[in-house]
Amino acid sequence: LFAKRGEMTIAVTGATGFIGSHLVEALLQRGNRVVCLIRKTSNLRWLRNLNLEFVYGDLRNGENLEQFVSEADQIFHLAGLTKARGETEYFAVNTLSTQRLLKVIEKVNPNLQRFVFLSSAAAAGPSPNSIPVRESDPVAPITSYGRSKAEAEKIVLSFSSKLPVTIIRPPAVYGPRDRDVYVYFKWTQRGVQVLIGKNRQLSLVFVKNLVQGTLAAAEHSAAIGEIFFITDDGIFTWEYLNELIARALEVRPICLHFSESLLNVMAVFAEAYGKIIRKPILLNREKIRDISQRYWICDNSKARQVLGFIPPHPTAKAIQETADWYRKHGWL
Repeated sequence: LFAKRGEMTIAVTGATGFIGSHLVEALLQRGNRVVCLIRKTSNLRWLRNLNLEFVYGDLRNGENLEQFVSEADQIFHLAGLTKARGETEYFAVNTLSTQRLLKVIEKVNPNLQRFVFLSSAAAAGPSPNSIPVRESDPVAPITSYGRSKAEAEKIVLSFSSKLPVTIIRPPAVYGPRDRDVYVYFKWTQRGVQVLIGKNRQLSLVFVKNLVQGTLAAAEHSAAIGEIFFITDDGIFTWEYLNELIARALEVRPICLHFSESLLNVMAVFAEAYGKIIRKPILLNREKIRDISQRYWICDNSKARQVLGFIPPHPTAKAIQETADWYRKHGWL
């Protein structure tokens, strides 16, 4: 049922990122040999003191990919872009690089025990109603990022007759080292919270829950050829999430309510500014469409039933742990 624990050689892309750094720590704790694909320009701040092996290479042009995958028992593919200048860049990195990696694996490591692809709930898209999205629902991504991940999933599944593949779809991920959900902590600390509309619901996952769920899927034979939503238990409203963050930081912030139309106007200006400075801007119209959805919710019961996975860290405690980490490291 389970792959043997310890002393496997595990290859990881995206190890320098927020989720990747937590994953490699957990893999090392289990006694594995961990090989990370990194670029010459990669920032190794989270990996410096870990007993890792590095292969310098690039998913975009295939440099050193054969060396990277050749000895691996399992491969975790986490590298990807969450911010880009447009559809083309998202597809080049998130979709085509995934295909390139799989072709190399098929050629030099056809007996691989498992290929795990970290996708995103964005590939599935939001729920049209208050029923959480399931893995069996047809995908309906609403952003370039989501479309690039949905296409990458298709490519991964197209290899499922040749390689044992598993796809993981996390919703919004939070936890120590994260810079995205961090923005909400930062503003809350400053005494301000923002709400768009009313009673919007979302699923979330604490990074350590995501890592444990991903490892459970990688070890379980029933996960081969399957997709899993890995989430914290429960569906949250933004109001409740704001309350948890405020409680963790021991502040009583004021709450600003924004309408979607006002945010869209702001986004148009932000996009124009982004064109001038030629950088991807966090606030654009697509991002507004993304965050103003009423139901960014997904159902984690398949992971519970098939993998027996129950998220070990309750959300309220995990938010507290995250807030404490931001404080301790001077981010707040």
